[in-house]
Amino acid sequence: MIGQELIVLIVQIIAALGVVVSVVYLGLQIKQQNVITKAQFGHSLTQRLYDRYFQTSKDLEYAQFMATDWSADLSPVDGWRVSMAILTYLVDVFDVYDKVEAGLVDKSHLDTRMRTLKFGLPSQPLQPPLLQAVAASRTSSCS
Repeated sequence: MIGQELIVLIVQIIAALGVVVSVVYLGLQIKQQNVITKAQFGHSLTQRLYDRYFQTSKDLEYAQFMATDWSADLSPVDGWRVSMAILTYLVDVFDVYDKVEAGLVDKSHLDTRMRTLKFGLPSQPLQPPLLQAVAASRTSSCS
């Protein structure tokens, strides 16, 4: 009888150790998956920026549009294009900001975009509907 109780006790100890090892392994897997997820977010943000740079270098019309003096009198079509370009950059900045705040990417991604907006965009006052759209997108993403 004592031998049987000893065997049951040993089996229970081995089972308990198996659970502990499984939990530790699961924790390591989750940590590794978080690292992979952060790397994927960083890569996708960098790729998005590089695609924009590449588009500027290969597309003459786009490069000319980006070099336009946005503070000058623009046609309605060019004014709309400017508004959409600025909105695209702002949405990109908000997206990166959210990822930085969530700890998914390094702040350097946000700093790069902010430098681009500060030094790289021609001056153009935002149109009221565009300002309202930007404000609405920030309000909805902050809640």
